[in-house]
Amino acid sequence: MTGAGPPGDAARAVRARRPAGAPRPSAASVRLGLLFGLGSVCFAVGSLPLYAARVAPEVAAWTFVVGSVLFTSAAAFQVAGTPRDDRLDRAAALVQLVGTVCFNVSTYAATRDLAAPSARRLVWAPDVYGSVCFLVASVLACVAVRRAVRPRAVHGVARGAARAAGAPGAPGARVAWRRGSVDWWVAAVNLAGSVAFGAAAVGARYVAGTTEEVDAALVNAGTFAGAVCFLAGAALLPVGSVRERERARPAAE
Repeated sequence: MTGAGPPGDAARAVRARRPAGAPRPSAASVRLGLLFGLGSVCFAVGSLPLYAARVAPEVAAWTFVVGSVLFTSAAAFQVAGTPRDDRLDRAAALVQLVGTVCFNVSTYAATRDLAAPSARRLVWAPDVYGSVCFLVASVLACVAVRRAVRPRAVHGVARGAARAAGAPGAPGARVAWRRGSVDWWVAAVNLAGSVAFGAAAVGARYVAGTTEEVDAALVNAGTFAGAVCFLAGAALLPVGSVRERERARPAAE
């Protein structure tokens, strides 16, 4: 702490460096980023062998339950905030919501007694369905990014302002969707995370007659890698919101 000024001075310095009238991320993007981000942290921490070795099995299992509930909350907010006329985005959001509910079922079932084969199926089957839903949702989101020719009402930007800032034929109309943009990266890392979750689901199948998974190492590695990817995508949501508002601001003025 030596050499650090008072907290108030640091805050004023940050505000001084921010350009006057600089757009801030929308409340919706921050909320989604926090919910998806915290859920990803739960899955990442829960998949660490060191964590599982240090806490009770029930605690490790409930870590995944909490993460899945955070995912479902975020997915529900995303569905509610996606315009109905954005068909691909809305379809992706709905499929993603179904996937999170599947994870709710599988993670909660994993807190129960897994001695019975029916109990193990209740863990593995929804896990596979949820992973498939995440993969489908990610592919739909990637297609939506590639097909878009104008900014839409995303990240909390009004449709009129977004349309004026990037209508088809206007200079820079495709700037939000070009390869390497924030939206492109969000779609790409989420797709990578979905593939990793799918690999974990394959490894999570139980060996016949036992409560042992086929490949525990693949389960942990896939879950951790997928969670890190989803965490990166969540962190980029507010950034995308700021970029979207920056593009829409000249038209609104």
